[in-house]
Amino acid sequence: MLMIRRITLGLSVLFLHVFAQAQIPMDGLVACYSFEGNLEDPIGNNQGELMGNAHLESNVLNVGFNDEDAFKVPGAVLNGLEDFTVAMAIKFDGFYTNHMSAGTCIFSCAQNQWVTNVGNLVYVKDQLPGGQFDLSNCFYWAQYGNLYYFNNIFLETGQAYHLAFSKSGNELRLYIDGEEQNGGVPVQVPSQNIFVHDEGLIFGQDQDVLTGGFETFQSLNGTLDDLFIYSRALSQDEVIDVMNTSHEQATSINQLSEEKQRVQIHPNPSLSGEFTIAMDGDPVKYELLVFDQVGKFVHEAEVSAVKKSRIDLSFLENGIYTLVLYQEQKQISHRLIISK
Repeated sequence: MLMIRRITLGLSVLFLHVFAQAQIPMDGLVACYSFEGNLEDPIGNNQGELMGNAHLESNVLNVGFNDEDAFKVPGAVLNGLEDFTVAMAIKFDGFYTNHMSAGTCIFSCAQNQWVTNVGNLVYVKDQLPGGQFDLSNCFYWAQYGNLYYFNNIFLETGQAYHLAFSKSGNELRLYIDGEEQNGGVPVQVPSQNIFVHDEGLIFGQDQDVLTGGFETFQSLNGTLDDLFIYSRALSQDEVIDVMNTSHEQATSINQLSEEKQRVQIHPNPSLSGEFTIAMDGDPVKYELLVFDQVGKFVHEAEVSAVKKSRIDLSFLENGIYTLVLYQEQKQISHRLIISK
């Protein structure tokens, strides 16, 4: 009872509210990438691959302004689908605008060496005049060469957003920070399945040929985190649940990013439910609090800050759990995926 009282008093009301209200939908989830030190997908074992100088830093994926950096995901996660959702946390470090076809490609799909633009999601901040379309402040979806628009979307550099894009039959929906764009009206497209080569699903670059033909003026410059891919269209409420549970919990429990970097969770994902926590810091002890996807407190343990602590959660079901290391006013959270 004393421990529960300390948890209630120590954790912020906002943190508890977020987890009490939000649950990541598991139905139709085919791949997820948390970038917690690796490129693993614990749902479908769809290992990702870095291209160019793309790299993981502070548990996010970093890509830059060039014609090389990208993150490649096995095309099988989208191949053949008519309905799907792609959701992620994203931050733009800059927008290329000094070209008539400038844009920021979020992801692109290629069917084979010659059939590209099968399904490309692109944000355009601005373009030089004189181009074919002369676009600004919009997203477009290129489906088999035809473009479909979400207009009047004003994104800024240095700002983190949650982005979710879904296709359901002939309807496209775009959500930014949980709010549906285009006035809540879906954009109409032909009902077509998306056929993607296994090498042809690329985040951060537009493919002019299969896995190549990249151009700097179409590249993503920024970071990606918490990438979720579904084989169905999520509802707005489900998108909000994904957003609330996939955002870094730093804002909810006042953790500092440098504190989080001191903690190493291995292996993560855990294929057995067992893992180690290694900390580099003061010789103090932390209380480990484990919460499930609905915010239910499921386990507690004591963790040393000066040596590795082995934790056994093999009694828990497969899923995504939040680990909170708690010591007086200091709280550090990490997400753990159990996939036995």
